[in-house]
Amino acid sequence: MSDADPSTHFFSVHLYDYSDTIGETIYRKYRRSKVNTMLVLPREIRDMIYDLVLYTDSPTIFRFAHNKPQTKPPPLMRACKQFYCEAKAFYIKSLKVVVDTGERLRQISEWLDGRHGCDGFHCLRDVVFTRIELFCTTSRPNSAKWWKEAKQDPNGVSKIREVDPRWRQYFSDPEGVQVPLGVQFLRHCANVKNLEIGIHLHRFILPHHHFHEFGCLLPAIIQLYDLQVIGSMKALENLTLHLRAANPVPATKNFFCKRFVKGLIKYIEAHIDDTDPTWYEYRDVWGLKSWLTGEFEKAEKKVKVDTNYSEQSLYRV
Repeated sequence: MSDADPSTHFFSVHLYDYSDTIGETIYRKYRRSKVNTMLVLPREIRDMIYDLVLYTDSPTIFRFAHNKPQTKPPPLMRACKQFYCEAKAFYIKSLKVVVDTGERLRQISEWLDGRHGCDGFHCLRDVVFTRIELFCTTSRPNSAKWWKEAKQDPNGVSKIREVDPRWRQYFSDPEGVQVPLGVQFLRHCANVKNLEIGIHLHRFILPHHHFHEFGCLLPAIIQLYDLQVIGSMKALENLTLHLRAANPVPATKNFFCKRFVKGLIKYIEAHIDDTDPTWYEYRDVWGLKSWLTGEFEKAEKKVKVDTNYSEQSLYRV
């Protein structure tokens, strides 16, 4: 047997027995010199170790803060440069990337793009957008015009389920047309299995329309946000919508809307019952859950759509 091929010695039953007469092996040589014997294992075995150690059922929360990642690589990756390079793909696979602003999304994209030796975007499995605004397709003035029409004719607007080109005007910049940042990001992430999106309900309320305050939530999302990219994600298995209430701040424009939403969510949390048909509208998020399920069925995809209401901030730092 030749020392040049350590894989020929790996399954030796005498690997740790120094009293036998089998002779010298490369593993014994490395153990006596106190060198990390994991470096001698075949790459396939090391990959199995990386997968077992790094990838678990509970992904590690990963976010940027102060222009750098908050999460440090595990000790195994910090043992030596070779381990770090070889385990990068498994490490990214174990992360749940949390995005809360456009700037943080750019930082995370640059970080993933800089992982040499592996495609960081393709390694991602879990992504969280804490704000649906990262999928907005129109400018604020255009959005204000749409909501003005919705307040004038809420019954008519609430029945619209087709995209109106008037409202699909992407943000423009000096270099041309730019699609929403969330859409750009997900187009690079071909293997994402679990996607979570946070929705602050106070942005979709129609004040003074009793019992129909959220009747235009679904049309607003269809017209002003681009969730069609979700339907093109081939690996997607689970979509979770987090319905949240922003903390009301006195003397601000949306104070009463936020306070109303906070009270509504508290009421839903306390009384919602899956067997009570009167709560169907809340469980279905005013038609949004059914619409998304229907879009996935049209694309012949089996994606589980879940929703939850809470007063707590989504993945708060």
